[in-house]
Amino acid sequence: MGKNNVNYYLLSDENEESREMREKIKILLESKEVSNLLLAAQIMKSAGIPLTLIPFAWVYAYWHRSSEVRKLYQVIFKKFASQSLQQYNKEHWKWKYRTIARESVLQNNLEKICQHEDLNPNVVGSTILGLYEGQKAVRFCLLHPKVEKLPILKLLLEKGNGTSLHLVNLELTSLPEEIGQLQELTELDISGNQLEVLPEGFFQLSKLRRLHYHYTPLNSETLAKIEKYHPKVVAEQWYDKGVRNYYAGEYKISVKNFKECLKFFPEHAEAWNRLGYSYRFLNQHGKSVECYEKSLALDQDNAFAWANLVEAYCQIQKYEEALNICEEKIKNWQKLNHQSTTDYANMWFIKGLALFYLDRHEESMNANDECIKVNNYAGAWYNKACSSAKLNRKEDMFLFLKEAIKLDKEYIKMATKDKDRDFENFYEDPDFKSFLLHIKKH
Repeated sequence: MGKNNVNYYLLSDENEESREMREKIKILLESKEVSNLLLAAQIMKSAGIPLTLIPFAWVYAYWHRSSEVRKLYQVIFKKFASQSLQQYNKEHWKWKYRTIARESVLQNNLEKICQHEDLNPNVVGSTILGLYEGQKAVRFCLLHPKVEKLPILKLLLEKGNGTSLHLVNLELTSLPEEIGQLQELTELDISGNQLEVLPEGFFQLSKLRRLHYHYTPLNSETLAKIEKYHPKVVAEQWYDKGVRNYYAGEYKISVKNFKECLKFFPEHAEAWNRLGYSYRFLNQHGKSVECYEKSLALDQDNAFAWANLVEAYCQIQKYEEALNICEEKIKNWQKLNHQSTTDYANMWFIKGLALFYLDRHEESMNANDECIKVNNYAGAWYNKACSSAKLNRKEDMFLFLKEAIKLDKEYIKMATKDKDRDFENFYEDPDFKSFLLHIKKH
């Protein structure tokens, strides 16, 4: 400390009032709120600053985003920091360090500056980490032996909504054992690191469901151990692959992926549902029905699975079964006052589809009307046009088909001769040909 501040009352350890004041200032500094930092600075300017708070002053003097805070704490640092620290800081600190993105480089710089005995690595690291909302000094905090790991991990977990921890591209060679104490952790991303093994604490995370380790070379023993202790994590990895391949149109591969998922977690309701939907695009509707039924046995509230099951029943011509499910689910949603939901609208749409295949076209159009009230879906208008065609109501057919195409241009192709036989009675009709030609031009 500088000679000029030895008599400041804040430096005395003998006075209870002084100890209470130091604790209050520490609380202000730890809050990181600008108003609190300015208040603490004003107190310290007149009353002095104990050695234990110097690390806070250094961080706020050189790391805070607010120029007002930085200038104020630079004054405090120059006035109260020891001459040796000021000289050491002058030799080893550069302003450019604040803008360094690569954590390994930043870690080296912070380790160098914290070699001075006046700068507590735990205070420096955790304060910078808090200032930058977990975006800077993460590697330094996790690897420096004098930084308490659990508070750091909890802070990072809080930034991940309390359940997700993202330690990405930090070039870490190890994870702290304390990670096992984060029992609320459900998702961990360690991609872009140099980890080959994981600490024992990792295998004690009872709620963990997702692990991402892209470009992280975990060894075969570690991967085998993950399969043993975290089968649901492995299941989610296969599930994610299945979803990606499904959306890429690789349905045969997505089937394999979802099957692998279910080997590790047979109770994965959504994996059964997705597997059934993949079979749908392979025209294996019987297998689809089996998968949807298994999904619903695990999760009766999965509206998508119900809709998929009803659609699959229609595909295998079990129209009455499909209709019964629709009516039951619609009644249930009405009781629960869920008539404004997409799921409710979708069930009306599928009910209309089942009625269409049962040649109950008036009822089918009424069902599609109920769908449209909630969700102005192009498919509902299109199916109304198909029912109108079956009933030989040409003007209504044109009206409904126009609405469908207005919402989705793809229905122009659907209505052509090679696509949909529901309009076969009108393929040679001059008005129908003229209608399609006009629509295509406009």
